[in-house]
Amino acid sequence: MPQISQGTLNLIRCSIIIPSFTNLSITPEYMSHEMAGITFDGQSVEQYDTGTGLVNSPQPYVKATISCTILKTQGLAASWFAQFQSQSILGTVEMHPDDDPTTGWPVVRMHTAALMHPQPGRFNGKDPGITLTISGKVNTNSSLFNI
Repeated sequence: MPQISQGTLNLIRCSIIIPSFTNLSITPEYMSHEMAGITFDGQSVEQYDTGTGLVNSPQPYVKATISCTILKTQGLAASWFAQFQSQSILGTVEMHPDDDPTTGWPVVRMHTAALMHPQPGRFNGKDPGITLTISGKVNTNSSLFNI
């Protein structure tokens, strides 16, 4: 059986970049051990029943949500809270994975992204993290626009 390289994960690669607000970009040294993750909501294709099968209706985007826990002990946490209070709309946000995006999971770009809410957790001397939730859209089915 041939050996297929399984690749390498590197948590130092994980980052969230906000091109319009570079002071809010989050690199690993600002994150808690949970780092960051992204989930997709909705369907890239809606399917409708017919009498004998299905009709597919590709969708141009799905909603995506990034969750990231940053350290409240650092100035970046204050910057995020100030952003929450002044302007929660972020524009484009890039989620960089913990692998090599040229050979594995790619960088995901969310558009019309917004900071939904920071969750500071407990102030009990044991919880260093503030969880940020950022939502936006990720384009899908780009061939729909080849009309």
